[in-house]
Amino acid sequence: MEPPASPETPTPAFGTHLHHWSPDTREAYFDGVPALEAEAARLSAAGHLHELVAVHHRLTVRSALLRENRAHRFEEPLRPLFDEEVALARRSAEGLPRALTDRAMFLVAARRYEEARADFAEAVSLLDADRTPIVTAT
Repeated sequence: MEPPASPETPTPAFGTHLHHWSPDTREAYFDGVPALEAEAARLSAAGHLHELVAVHHRLTVRSALLRENRAHRFEEPLRPLFDEEVALARRSAEGLPRALTDRAMFLVAARRYEEARADFAEAVSLLDADRTPIVTAT
């Protein structure tokens, strides 16, 4: 989850498509990638897993958006980010369905349908397991 927008930190309005961002917002958003990489490294070294999961998710999303229009060779630089997001979610025991769904959608874009289906099926099974059935007396 991205922090709230403010005049000091230009971020796009929620739901606004990348192509409708102003040039200064786009530049500021993507210029933040190296800072997120550094923050993720710092949190990892310090063993702050909970915070690392959130920062890594932001890094993965920004990196994917940065390469959105690059259909050629996008899988190689992005795959490790999505794999790490899933690995971190497994270690932290939080956010795994979201991480699996993120990676599944990435894998669909990369035309790796069997892998995508496996991730999506696991995400659905985790969500189904978390549901509390509604029991009514008859």
